[in-house]
Amino acid sequence: MSTIKLMSNDKVCFTVDIEAAKMSKKIKTFLDNLDMENLDECSPTIAFRNVSSDMLAKIIEWTTHHKNDPPTNVENEENAGPRNIDISEWDRRFLDVDTKSLLGIVVAAKYLQVEGLVELCCKNMVATLRGQSVTMMREFFKPIQRETEKNAAKAGCSKTND
Repeated sequence: MSTIKLMSNDKVCFTVDIEAAKMSKKIKTFLDNLDMENLDECSPTIAFRNVSSDMLAKIIEWTTHHKNDPPTNVENEENAGPRNIDISEWDRRFLDVDTKSLLGIVVAAKYLQVEGLVELCCKNMVATLRGQSVTMMREFFKPIQRETEKNAAKAGCSKTND
């Protein structure tokens, strides 16, 4: 078996290479717990209630491109101190999205535990915001603030100044 099916919360199904899918710790754990011997040629489907098809497609695109990359140790890098932010040209084009989409990718990658992609998105935001004024940073995050306020209003929360 070399592929697996992943289903988004809006019922869109993607057929994905197993090695690309295993870049997600969540999917890798699920597959490790399956009895792969008894599945024969049947490709299991994993449904994700918290990931939209747009975000799942982006994560699949990234993991498919990076599936043969050597593993990185994100935990050791966190303690390494300041360093240059190197982002490949392919990754720059991949992350050339609006702020709302970028944060959507981060949230979905975090949920699926694709650490390399979470780190890449964070590096991209740091590179984008480095040296910017507070006003420019507020503009960068304004779409997220609007979305948060809209979601709070839907949930019946009110904004108070206590």
